[in-house]
Amino acid sequence: MIVSGGSGRKSTRVYSFAGTSEPSGFYFGSNIANNPPTTDWVNYIQSAGDLWTSGNNYSFQLTHAFHSDNFWVSRTTNGSQSTARLVLDGGGSSQTKSGALASGTSMTAPIFYDTNTTYYGDFASTSNINALTLVGTLSGQNGYFLQDVGIGFNSGNIGGKLNIQINSANGIGIKNNLNGVSNPTGLLSYTSASMNAGGYHLVFQAAPTSGSDTNMLLCNLNGNLRNRNNSYGQYSDETIKENITDATPKLEDVKKLKVKNFNFIGDDLKQIGLIAQETEKVFPGLVEDDLNPQGDRIKSLKYSVLVPILVKAIQELEVRVKELENK
Repeated sequence: MIVSGGSGRKSTRVYSFAGTSEPSGFYFGSNIANNPPTTDWVNYIQSAGDLWTSGNNYSFQLTHAFHSDNFWVSRTTNGSQSTARLVLDGGGSSQTKSGALASGTSMTAPIFYDTNTTYYGDFASTSNINALTLVGTLSGQNGYFLQDVGIGFNSGNIGGKLNIQINSANGIGIKNNLNGVSNPTGLLSYTSASMNAGGYHLVFQAAPTSGSDTNMLLCNLNGNLRNRNNSYGQYSDETIKENITDATPKLEDVKKLKVKNFNFIGDDLKQIGLIAQETEKVFPGLVEDDLNPQGDRIKSLKYSVLVPILVKAIQELEVRVKELENK
């Protein structure tokens, strides 16, 4: 061991070493230059647990290591180069990321703050995170979302409480915008399967009062709708209606309707029905002219509204038949 005080510049040295390249015991110094065992090292205790600090003129270097596989702190500054890291049980010098805090076991803290303290993680209470990317599975008993939720996209406005963007087949979504069309789509079920393939767009099930079939409503891929009770309807209570008057005669107008056979383009299925443009000339109220989800303007017919029109026409026809019978 050597204990010495230098002359000129203030210098104090205490060191013990086994060679001239590195100390194996301890070495303390101040403003040391070109002295064994190393150059410009101060406060160096290697064999007693790898604790050292060092300084080189005006460049600052600081390293602490206690049992290098368990805990070490390092910060080096050399000109404009700077790195800092704190490793807890992190495998010693293998942890080389600048500014990294690493732990091989567990770390605890009341709250983990970001550099912007608006964002923080308080996992036993409430966390505020700007963006979250999940690589694995999100699971839990209950999930509560106070604001709107968007799934399947990472930009744009969420159009409702739940907005599921569908960019491929085999999905079901609630959307605000479809293919750039501004009119909203409430519920979209989409598949690339052929309309003639087996399967359904939608299936509604409930336990029936009798029987074993729980399918209350089926929507086939070809658009056909089936329900258990063969029933659909409109609210018709008198208490919610006003301006109730008898309908005008319909028989002559019904006689003007042209029933046609046809098939849709690209589909060989033969069908019977009315043409919207022709029907619109007789009963304009039966025709809808609107954009479809793909943005095309397509006319459609309210076939269900034809039922009361036909009932009225049959009543008129019955009057004529009775008149002829009386003659």
